[in-house]
Amino acid sequence: MFGGCPTGKTAYDRCPNDNSFYRGCRCDRSIYPYTASECTHQDSKKTVSGDSCTDDIGTYYKTCDCKSQYKYTTSNCTYTLGGDSCRANNNALRYETCTCSDTCSTGSTSVTCGSNQTKTAVGSTQCGSTCYTCQTNCSDSCPSGSATATCGTGYTKTHVSTTECGTNCYSCVSNCVSGGSSSCSGSTSCSSNQVATSSCTNCSGSTLYSCRNKTCAEGGYSASQPSGQTCSTVSYNGNTCYTGCAATCATGGSASCTGVSSCSSSQVSTGSCKNCAGSTLYTCRNKTCVEGGYLASVPSGQTCSSVTYNGSTCYTSCAATCATGGSASCTGVSSCGSNEVSSSCKNCSGATLYSCRNCSYHTLSSCPSNASCSTCNGKYQISSCAYSYFQEGNTCVGCENHYCIGKGLNTVQQTCCKLSCRRTGGWDGYDDGSGNGNPCPG
Repeated sequence: MFGGCPTGKTAYDRCPNDNSFYRGCRCDRSIYPYTASECTHQDSKKTVSGDSCTDDIGTYYKTCDCKSQYKYTTSNCTYTLGGDSCRANNNALRYETCTCSDTCSTGSTSVTCGSNQTKTAVGSTQCGSTCYTCQTNCSDSCPSGSATATCGTGYTKTHVSTTECGTNCYSCVSNCVSGGSSSCSGSTSCSSNQVATSSCTNCSGSTLYSCRNKTCAEGGYSASQPSGQTCSTVSYNGNTCYTGCAATCATGGSASCTGVSSCSSSQVSTGSCKNCAGSTLYTCRNKTCVEGGYLASVPSGQTCSSVTYNGSTCYTSCAATCATGGSASCTGVSSCGSNEVSSSCKNCSGATLYSCRNCSYHTLSSCPSNASCSTCNGKYQISSCAYSYFQEGNTCVGCENHYCIGKGLNTVQQTCCKLSCRRTGGWDGYDDGSGNGNPCPG
């Protein structure tokens, strides 16, 4: 074939050498996407519709939508939708039925009236059925009083007449106490933000009050802001009132700052602020027992003195509870070992403790004749040497041996040193043998 295909169709099997020639035309599936079987296979509630196209293979349709039995939606049914439903291509649910209600909102479609009543139409149902009620033929108006009379406090509901239809009618008869009034009304009390403007006594003898809202002044506020002061505003009974007024503050000051200029010695500061005058004020609290240098409770196994501090019972001077003859101040060791006992005492537990003298430096079995010694556990330690003797370790040596021998002095200096030792018991480098304390030669 040569040329073009009709609208809605497209050529197939074009000649490879010249694509203007083709085998034939078939339906364009982008325009006609559905066959009847494809549509119902997709959704059994749907069927093909609209324009169609037929070729050598089959017949195709533009549309696959809900079957005609699903014809009701919210747009064409003002009653109750029912039956099976189908989701249409526009996403709307379509239903099989649209059912009206045959129920009366007032009255009934079927009534039976008495001999003194008339059947009266009062409306219709959704389905168009007429609704009826029975109207009484007699007059049900009270000659006096009311069939629905409601009596307040101080009144008695009393029967005064009957209607043609037999309905009882009542009036309210006052049963006021002496001095009471049936016209008295009001509240049994005014609220905290009201004041009473008048009062009366009702029939039961209770006092009722007429109340009005308090003004700013009556509520403890100011009606206006005083000159030169800064206030906080508050809404009170529908009015703008002022409170917390204080002189306009210095920089950094606050009208709400309260406190004391300093905390006492038995208090600690918990915070501070600056008032309008620029002074720093402190909030204080009483010190606890511990903050006051006391204990809040008696330690286990101890005895304390109690003292009242800032309204609390505190404890001080605590000591271990001692055995007879014991002392809380007793300290020491349980044994001196190789050291000498200098003193002893008994602690609160009753154990003997010792103060010891260190004997580790007392190593001599006897005291040298040219020395003075201290003793400890039968041993001796040189305390000092005799005149012209000097301590070297645990011995006392003469001046010449201490100063002059083996000290690197030359012969002249050694001679001078020995003369000085003999003259003074020591040597300071000044003795030339003249006995005048002249410097040693050499």
